[in-house]
Amino acid sequence: MKKHFTLGIFLAMLIGIGSYVEAVPFPFTSQLSTITGVPTSTQITSSNTGLRIGAWNAKSTWYAGAGSDTLANPANYPLPTYNDDVIISAGDSIYVNAASYCKTLNVTGVVCTNNGILNVNGDATVGSKGSSVGILSVIKQVYCKNIYNYGKTWASGKTNSSTTTTVALYVGYTCTGATATASTDSCTILNDGVIGWYRSPSISSATPRGCGLFVYYPNIAKALNITHSPDVNSGYVFTALGIQPVFTSGIQQSTDFNLYLNESVAFVTASSSILFSLYNTTETLASTYKRTCTIAHGDTLFIAGYLKNTAPSVAQGPIFYNIYGCLDMGSYRQGKNEFDILTSATNSSPVTINIGDGTPANAGTFVFGGIVTLNAGAANQIIFNQRQYSTVKFGFKSPPTIACTTNAVTDNTIFPSSFYNLIVSNTGGVTLPAGLNMKVSNALNLSLGNLTLGTTNLKAGSISGGSATSYVLTNGTGALTTNATTSGTLFPIGTATGYAPVTITPASNDTVSARVSATTTGTFTNYGINTNEWTLTPQVATTATLAFAPTTATNISFPAIFSGSVNYTKTD
Repeated sequence: MKKHFTLGIFLAMLIGIGSYVEAVPFPFTSQLSTITGVPTSTQITSSNTGLRIGAWNAKSTWYAGAGSDTLANPANYPLPTYNDDVIISAGDSIYVNAASYCKTLNVTGVVCTNNGILNVNGDATVGSKGSSVGILSVIKQVYCKNIYNYGKTWASGKTNSSTTTTVALYVGYTCTGATATASTDSCTILNDGVIGWYRSPSISSATPRGCGLFVYYPNIAKALNITHSPDVNSGYVFTALGIQPVFTSGIQQSTDFNLYLNESVAFVTASSSILFSLYNTTETLASTYKRTCTIAHGDTLFIAGYLKNTAPSVAQGPIFYNIYGCLDMGSYRQGKNEFDILTSATNSSPVTINIGDGTPANAGTFVFGGIVTLNAGAANQIIFNQRQYSTVKFGFKSPPTIACTTNAVTDNTIFPSSFYNLIVSNTGGVTLPAGLNMKVSNALNLSLGNLTLGTTNLKAGSISGGSATSYVLTNGTGALTTNATTSGTLFPIGTATGYAPVTITPASNDTVSARVSATTTGTFTNYGINTNEWTLTPQVATTATLAFAPTTATNISFPAIFSGSVNYTKTD
């Protein structure tokens, strides 16, 4: 991941706001905040000289003059409305204990939605570019059209067990009254600071704390862009409980929707609730309405929990996941890390996962997590495209569960059978679905954990790695096939009892299939034989030098069984 957030050492000062306590990295030193655009010619000034903590719904909080701090009767002046631009100055802390409104919001101080919903009719800006000051503490809902975050928009101290509907950031909404109105326009989350909360305790931990903040957008929006400033390439963190559209009753989608991630985002939770989804399960979907999620080159969507496409009860339009950066469901480790793609017989449109676009610039990497569930209601509804230069990686703490079913086809046709690059770095190993003919056209890398074939055959353009802790386990009829060269090629195969590779050096380059069994065939007398038996099948009959590395051997030369017409000469 190209982005890193460095938490500098600062003096944390605890400020009591009602019943809520917030840790903030700077003291409160300035006067209360300014409100502009109030529909009256009268100045609004605080009656409490030096007050630095105020309630949004207290008229004494606000002033609109040139720093004047006296007012005989502040009750004569209005509170901010959806027509008013509000600035929360550095050093000021405003808490929201009732439904509150403004036209635009600019925060370089602190706003805490303690027990009230904050409705911003336009854009919210937290902090300023190049500065990390400004906190929007989301303890209850915040609605806005777009949010530009240079400071901290977070749910401080909220964990992934928090209620998703109450600790939430809603983008793509306008608020000209008591109810937020979904917008059909595109909306933006720009993050040069911290959104959500710090990823705690670490990326490799089995129990990351995550964050209780949930991000919602309207299902009728044209697009949601999650991005950062073009000149910013480090120092920001985006962590949330999840992201999901909100169904707007009575309004049918009329255009395609695009979720564009040009920002590294982590969704971390131990909850079984939907974590990341392109649609809300309650909405009625248009059969021609396309939804696309694109992860940009250089950026990563981390998911510890669910990426879920629940089978709809009505026809829906096609759904696309374009992975030009990285979709990583293995690095943040929760119990599920589940990739669920489900369709139904009523859904005539496919779900397509594009890994890369066939160019080096948008190569694409997909890291599988703990559970891969691909359930199609009919054939050809789930499509994997592993384009040239793309990489698929199995990387998790335990064996993944791979479930692929359809009601029309007997399994396996859904799970990808062709990869460009495939990496196995999975502490519990990987067992492939049965009965496939799988191909890795470029490179198979064995780093950690075994790749168990069963009845699946695997052909690789090249193989790297291979060791006693990571090899291709041939426990059935499935074999490993690659090109054996005259300089010698290692086939990193083994059995359930151990690593038992073979190096094949043919007289001329040849494609060879290899597997090894811990059970020998035939009867051998007067021999101390190796308990392993290798079956090697060259594409073209050839002479070859073989070097075995059995786990147990008193005679390393026999038995070696070849399929095809071969000549074999033992050399010591």
